[in-house]
Amino acid sequence: MVWFYKFLYAHIVHLTDGIKKWFFYFRKKPRVTVVCWNLSHNPVGRAFLFADSLKNDYQTELVGPIFPKFGHKLWKPLRGYPLKVKSFTAGYLPDFYQQAVDFVEALDPADIVIICKPRLPSMLIGLLLAQKNNAKVILDIDDHELSFFENHTPISSDELATMPFSALERPFSEAWTRYCESLIAQFPLRTVSNWTLQKKFGGTILPHVRNPVKFNRWLYNRNLVRRRYGIKRKDKVILFVGTPRAHKGFLEIPEAVKKLNDPRIKVMIVGKLRNKKLKDEIDLDRFPFLSFHPDVTFKKLPKILVMADLICICQDPKSPVSKYQMPAKLSDAIMMGVPVIVRDVPPLKHLSRETGITQISASDDLSKAIRKELKFGGFRDYYSKDLEYTNARRLIKDLINKKSRHQTPNYYEDIIHRVKLMPVDTQLYEDL
Repeated sequence: MVWFYKFLYAHIVHLTDGIKKWFFYFRKKPRVTVVCWNLSHNPVGRAFLFADSLKNDYQTELVGPIFPKFGHKLWKPLRGYPLKVKSFTAGYLPDFYQQAVDFVEALDPADIVIICKPRLPSMLIGLLLAQKNNAKVILDIDDHELSFFENHTPISSDELATMPFSALERPFSEAWTRYCESLIAQFPLRTVSNWTLQKKFGGTILPHVRNPVKFNRWLYNRNLVRRRYGIKRKDKVILFVGTPRAHKGFLEIPEAVKKLNDPRIKVMIVGKLRNKKLKDEIDLDRFPFLSFHPDVTFKKLPKILVMADLICICQDPKSPVSKYQMPAKLSDAIMMGVPVIVRDVPPLKHLSRETGITQISASDDLSKAIRKELKFGGFRDYYSKDLEYTNARRLIKDLINKKSRHQTPNYYEDIIHRVKLMPVDTQLYEDL
């Protein structure tokens, strides 16, 4: 009968949460604007969590540009979600500056501006918006952005001025990102997603939070969902949800499962594989147990997770990205009680001690760890209070209430000055 009471409680909480939203909707609240550097692919995931987790206590909206290079619409997992989103189709510099100014001019003034990721588009739009109403600014960092580029060292304003236009034409270029990293220390209010980023940049740790009302496995009929995907009751599902990339080590999973030679084990990849090189490496004839599925909306994500028997997070220890990245799918797994195997890269090293999550080193055999977890597996009741929306609201309120100096004009003006007065190679721009 215990399962019935948990099932009933989950549905009552889900119902009362909907009633609360209507009550909070009509209450006068301060305005929080969350700025993301691009709304058409996965960087917007973290920004969404800020806007969604704070909307009971604040008027929230999610804003930012859409660069056609990454997609022409809002990132698919967020489409149809009940959240206020404003965007514009962005070009490259020098046009981007005026586009940003016009966009900000049309936005409502904000009391608090949260800038997600130290990238030029989000910093520029966030600082322009903050100037309108002398708003407090919080900078959020959930990756070491320069780990995605060849050069990992920041540059000063003077060094930026020596760069050719070809290095500056794209607002999300390596040069602009190196410059933006040099400004991080000037933001007195900062949040970071894990302890390795805190060690590098300072700030308050705010993990990837989830709504416990929605991320509750007792809300969903596991067997029914599995049947819809053709999964039998005795099958064991290893689930990968997200953007498949090399540093995430997702190719290791089918290789490890193949060694086990167990027809019950299925590997499901939920997320569009955009990298052609990775596509070419996957031979479905070698991995008949492997299946690919399109991106799912954030609203439907918990229902997908309830199918899983195991989630493997095999970050590549040699990748610069893995040294600072806390995978969001770890929060998904913990909130839904799914067993997890993680690689002991720096951001994840403390997890096994605090949560009981299985941790393996680069030299450990992943297939053996999978066999053990699936044999003795079953849903877990992790301690997950730090990953709940209430934790995000508490931490943000504490930051907002801090008596901190407002950002000094020197870097407000410097970043805007650099964008406005950058040297323009007209012929090169026309050729883009």
